[in-house]
Parts: sequence; structure tokens; C-alpha cells
Amino acid sequence: MCRLEDQLRSPLLDRAGKGGAVTTEGAGLLPQARRLLRLNDEIVSTPGEGDLEGEIRVGAPEDVATMHLPGILGAFARSHPRIKLSVTCDCTANLLDQMSHGLLDLAPVKRDPFGAELGVRVWSEPLVWVALVQSILEAYPLPVIVAPAPDIYRKRALAALETAGLAFRAPSPRPASRPDGGAAGGSWGGGPSGRHGPRAT
Repeated sequence: MCRLEDQLRSPLLDRAGKGGAVTTEGAGLLPQARRLLRLNDEIVSTPGEGDLEGEIRVGAPEDVATMHLPGILGAFARSHPRIKLSVTCDCTANLLDQMSHGLLDLAPVKRDPFGAELGVRVWSEPLVWVALVQSILEAYPLPVIVAPAPDIYRKRALAALETAGLAFRAPSPRPASRPDGGAAGGSWGGGPSGRHGPRAT
């Protein structure tokens, strides 16, 4: 920075205060400086990346695929245009089975925190109960709507009810239902909010 100031014969930073503030002359150079940094990043990242090609097979539960993957995969496709991305949406158990048979290269999946160590944990979320109205808890047996087997949330939700000794009825929804459960007028396990009923831990 001092060398640049010597060449320009003008101070670019005001060093009188803590941390140093940009002077008027320095502020005028910021747009050009940012362009140079972007150009530098492009030059550094270019070698070799354009030569990468092939296919990456990605698997994900439907909620992960629809909420998180579009932006991530879109950015990846733009930076690696010669790599083909294949995406499979399915429940965690089926995705893990495909991984074990070499049919997928990458799969962000949901799993039981007390299960076997699989891959690298990238996020965690609480499993709670949601009810449309408080009075639903007085129903006997408790009507519960959960995802179809072998969804991991279904397994944990029903296990929590059995452990609590609560009678329940849980018809399996059609495959088109949300993989993390969903209901109107009943209760369901696996949502991100709500505190009614036993905690499925």
C-alpha cells in the first residue's frame, strides 16, 4: 500500500484513527481495485477447471432437494459447464442403499443421531410435534400423519409414541405427500416448529 501511495503521490489511507480509514483519493480507486481483484480471482481459478468433465450423481430427500439444492447445483453447473449433474429424489433409507451399491456419488441425507456414523454431519435440526389445535391431543387414539416408511422421521415419531404409551393411528399418506410429514387437522412428526406431544428424541 505504501508503495502504491508513493507511485500515486497521494495518501490512500488515513492512518490517524484506529484501523485506518480510506481517504477521498483512496475511495476513488475502490471500483478499479475491486475489478482487479475479480480479474485476479478469475485468472487463479481458470487453469484446469475448464478441463473437468464427467458426471456427478447426487441424491437427496425431496425437502432438501427443493429447498437447498437448486441454488447450489446451479452455481456448480455455471462454474463447471462440462460436468453433468444427475439428481435423484428419494427417502434417506433408499438413498443410503443406492450409495452402498455405488449408484450415487453424493447424498445429503437425514439420519438418526444415535445411529452409525455415516459421512460428515453438515446440519442438525430438532424433531418436534405440530398440532393444528391443542384439543387434538385429547383424541383417542391420537390421529397422527407421518411420512411413508422407511422415512426416518416416521420411525422416530412412532417410536416416541410407543415409548410414551400413547395409543395412536397413523395411516400412511400417499407417496406424493411431503417426505417430512404434513397434515391439516391432525398431528404430524418431523416439522421445524411446535411443542405439543412427546418429544421424539
